[in-house]
Amino acid sequence: MVSAVFFDTVYGYELKSLDDQFFTDIITMNENVTESMMPSIASFLVNVFPCLQYIPEWVPGAGWKKKARQWREQKDRTIDGVYNWTKQRVINGVDDYSIISSTIKDALQTGHNQTETEKLAKNFGAALLVGGSGLDPIAYRPLKLDQSFRAPHTCTQDDEYQGYRIPKGAIIIGNIWAITQDKEFYEAPETFNPDRFLDPSVPVPPVFGWGMRTCPGRHFFQDLFFIQAVLILATFKIGRYIDENGEEVEPLWKIAVVSAAARPSTFKLKLSIRSTQRAELVQMTP
Repeated sequence: MVSAVFFDTVYGYELKSLDDQFFTDIITMNENVTESMMPSIASFLVNVFPCLQYIPEWVPGAGWKKKARQWREQKDRTIDGVYNWTKQRVINGVDDYSIISSTIKDALQTGHNQTETEKLAKNFGAALLVGGSGLDPIAYRPLKLDQSFRAPHTCTQDDEYQGYRIPKGAIIIGNIWAITQDKEFYEAPETFNPDRFLDPSVPVPPVFGWGMRTCPGRHFFQDLFFIQAVLILATFKIGRYIDENGEEVEPLWKIAVVSAAARPSTFKLKLSIRSTQRAELVQMTP
C-alpha cells in the first residue's frame, strides 16, 4: 500500500504488482544505498578513510570503486526511468496532478529553466525514493511509530565542537543512535515506552534527518504509516503465535543488522480477522 500510494502521488504511476520493474529497481537501489553506508572492510572502507576515493579502480583491493560506479549507473537508470515516464505523459497532455507532473507542467507553462527544473524534480523524487518507499509498514499507533522509527551533511563553515576543529566542507554524519540515547531527553531510552511522547517537551527522534537535509516527504510518509497502522489494527487482531501444542510462543526480540538500517528479526505471530466484513475486504485486496 505504501509504495502504491507513493508512486501514484509522486509520479502518477499505478503500481499493480511487486514485480513491476520500477518497483524492483527502487528496492535494488535502496539496498545498494544502505550497503554503501556500511564502514566495514567487506563493503566501503572509504566511508572511514575518505582519502581512499583517490585510489584508481584497477588497484588491488579497490573493487568497491567498480561496484560504486555500477550502483551509481543503476541509481541513475532508476530515477530517470520513472521520471521520464511521467515527463512523457505531461508532453502527451495527460494531467494526473502528481507532484512531479505538476512541477514539470508549471515549468513548461511559466518558461522556467527546464534543466534546473528537471534537476529539482529528479532530486526531489530521488529523496523520496531513498527516504521512504523502501520502508516496511509498521503496525502501531502514532506514538509507537515515533518510538520504533540519514545522510551525510557538509559543514558550511569552520566550526569547533568539544575541542575538535571541523573545517568548512568536512563531511558530517549525525549519530542518530547517540541522540536517541540522550537520557536528558529520553528517560530509560532502551525501554519501549511510546507514552513518553505524550510529553510535548520530549523531542521526536530525528529519523527523517534535520536541517537542510530533512527528508522532504517525512509528513507524507508519517501519514501513510498512520493509515497503514489503522487499517491493520481495524482488520486484524494481533496476538502471540500458537504452537502445535496450543501454547503461546513469546517472540524473541532481536535486532537484525544486515545493512546501515537495523530492523527486527523475523518472528511468528497470530492474525485473526475481526469480522466477516473485514474478511471479505481482505479477499478483495489484490
